[in-house]
Amino acid sequence: MLPQVCKRCRKLKAATLGQWVKRKSRCHDKSWVCDACLSKPEVARLKRPSQPESPPEKRVREALSATGLSWKQEYPLEKFIYDFACPKLRLLVEIDSWTYHHTRQQRSRDQAKDLLAKKLQWELVRLKPQEKMEQVLLLQVLKKRQQLGV
Repeated sequence: MLPQVCKRCRKLKAATLGQWVKRKSRCHDKSWVCDACLSKPEVARLKRPSQPESPPEKRVREALSATGLSWKQEYPLEKFIYDFACPKLRLLVEIDSWTYHHTRQQRSRDQAKDLLAKKLQWELVRLKPQEKMEQVLLLQVLKKRQQLGV
């Protein structure tokens, strides 16, 4: 059998180390996923084709899937959409890249998002792509899990 490229991690692997799975978006379309990715929960993503996933979002999504918790990407909460959310932990994650978060208007919008999260009793973690995002995030998730005893 020929090696296959995993749909999730994009790595080339032996065909015996994965399986073909039916895609949720199309009726008769299947994609090959490796066993390592199948063992991790998939982070759900809203369908917004106008905004593809950025490299920092991809890194964070991969780190979150390693936690074993159910995460949602592009999570709507009232009038805002947060980058990632774990409803079980009531934890929101925002990635503040310079491209979208350097203007006064965007900083004001971020403050409004922070206030809404606090009002609805969600904890918000803001990450900058220049930081070691994955380590900072995983520490926050562990801290929150310990607080809630999850």
